[in-house]
Amino acid sequence: MSRELLTVKDLAVRWNVSERQARETVLSGGIPMIELRATARNVSWATTRFDTADVESWEAGRKRVQTAPESAPAPKVKPLGGRPLVPNRLDRW
Repeated sequence: MSRELLTVKDLAVRWNVSERQARETVLSGGIPMIELRATARNVSWATTRFDTADVESWEAGRKRVQTAPESAPAPKVKPLGGRPLVPNRLDRW
């Protein structure tokens, strides 16, 4: 089973952004990366690829979150019980 792998340049063209913005999105967005040659601790963008299926599922999830309606604010609940916790004028409880 062969998979189509995308480079950072491909993602930049696909999203219509610069390569730098595509890298920032990848690092902050959590898209699974495939390291072709993992020898260093840092990310080597020349050898990093992305599976098309992973990118498409990430894009679908991101679109779903962006189009979701905002949740209603939580209803205000009155406090239970006696008097409010306010010190008297002598700053004693």
